[in-house]
Amino acid sequence: MKRVTVVLLTIVGILIVGSHNIQANQRELAENTIVPGVRVGDFSLGMSKDEVLKKLGEPKAINFAGEHFRLNDLPKRYYIHFDDISFYIVDGAIQGMVVHGPSYQFADGLGMGDPEEKIKQSFGKDYQLKETEGKDYLTYDEGLEFEIHKKNRTVMEISIYRTMSDHGDSDTPNSDKAKMLSEQSPGPITFPKIDRKPKPDEERPWELKTLPKYDPDSGNPSQVDLRCRDLTKLDLRNSIENLMYADFDDRTVWPAPNQMPSDFNWQKIMELGKNPGLGVRSLHKKGITGRGVRVAILDQPLLVDHQEYVERLRLYEEIDLQGRTRSSGHGAAVASIAVGKTVGIAPEAELYYIAQWNIDWDKRTGTLRILAQGIHRMLEINEQLPKENKIRVISISKGWSPSEIGYKEITEAAKKAKEAGMLVICSSIDEVHGFEFHGLGRHPLASPNLFESYEPGLFWAKGFYYGVPWPDFDTLLVPMDSRTTANSTGSDEYVFYRIGGFSWAIPYIAGVYALAVQVDPAITPERFWALAVQTGRTIELNYNGKIMPLGPIINPVALISTLQKK
Repeated sequence: MKRVTVVLLTIVGILIVGSHNIQANQRELAENTIVPGVRVGDFSLGMSKDEVLKKLGEPKAINFAGEHFRLNDLPKRYYIHFDDISFYIVDGAIQGMVVHGPSYQFADGLGMGDPEEKIKQSFGKDYQLKETEGKDYLTYDEGLEFEIHKKNRTVMEISIYRTMSDHGDSDTPNSDKAKMLSEQSPGPITFPKIDRKPKPDEERPWELKTLPKYDPDSGNPSQVDLRCRDLTKLDLRNSIENLMYADFDDRTVWPAPNQMPSDFNWQKIMELGKNPGLGVRSLHKKGITGRGVRVAILDQPLLVDHQEYVERLRLYEEIDLQGRTRSSGHGAAVASIAVGKTVGIAPEAELYYIAQWNIDWDKRTGTLRILAQGIHRMLEINEQLPKENKIRVISISKGWSPSEIGYKEITEAAKKAKEAGMLVICSSIDEVHGFEFHGLGRHPLASPNLFESYEPGLFWAKGFYYGVPWPDFDTLLVPMDSRTTANSTGSDEYVFYRIGGFSWAIPYIAGVYALAVQVDPAITPERFWALAVQTGRTIELNYNGKIMPLGPIINPVALISTLQKK
């Protein structure tokens, strides 16, 4: 790949021009106040997304805030990734560039792999050394940032960007901006309270020319992504192995039956995925549905009109939702897993939902402070609810660590929710309550009701089978993979996710807790967890002639039966 040389110029933020014979010293360059362009090789801040695509072709990935996108369905803000360079796009124009490979370097030769001291010598000592998410950064002038390897102190990544105030959001209509917590209406709330109805994440199927292949060693959970794809021109008769790892939805257009594997039944897979499994539907038939129990969820923008939960959505608010304003597939999934009418664990529980992105838009960084605000807001709402009908569980498909911005705020907020009697189910539940859980996998055509259908979740199965230490046997195991949920593309549409994550396991536990609260309103998170572990089932897996125990797997029927006998 051709090496492209760049040089930094400081004006308003950090500007970049193409290759010139100029010493890359920040103090000298600060004197240059007039520059014809902002460039990295052929690219400049302010250049359109279309110009980038014309030069580099199809990107390797497009994402933002944990969600992946396609070229024909882009949000207001997103990252677009290519080999060795990524672009931060706002309203279709470049507002930041990240160099993460050897193809780009500064005019004096500085680039990937160079030592920290060389950066300081080249750019002067007017920098800030900060640590975020366990990584070290050298930051100059709010627009140039070097990620430094914690051990060998060398350059791992270079970011050049404008602050949000530079490119502004002044053209964003006020009606499209979500209320901050401080702007929420004071005083009593009249329910249902639905502040906004995000639009469906609509798109038309686009043609897929080749079927992606599944790589078990890849960390990408959506390798065989067939959602909203037109597959009609593909011959998939010999593709059963890859299809068994596919994500697809109601907008996927399949080839003719004679071009499909005879043992791949996508309709059956979709229907099996709607079943919460482990006997949960047998509890529903007995009237154990979470009726009257209040469940809170903090997640991404919600398609509030989806048939899975629209009738029981009591509250929908948003906190600082300045980015993507359409509904999110993640939000629809977690809501339907917890309280969905046909796919959920507690189909008659009431849903209280706050949407947020957990992003500091001005600093272009993630922050847990928004999430902490969401918890405090739920506590405010809870104060208005009758004593006998408080919110009993908050489902947060996220975790946190001390290295993250806002860690102190989120731990304090979670502690207050716990003190208010709520189960705060999240990826950091060990820190909040001292509990442990893990997620289970299932072959797409295996029965969700049979304990023997379950196995380690796909993202950790390899380590389990090869003897890598995993959580202790008091770790509660819950279904995670091969799940059909509500989709954000339409109020009656669904999507099948072959590979899940803790995001899907967390609302599952929240739903089971709602069932337990209906049966025993006095139950506490501690008693619930102890009983869930005690009543869970352990199965045996045979791997290469070696018998391996897997459990305790949550047993909703046995758990509820035990509570009914108390």
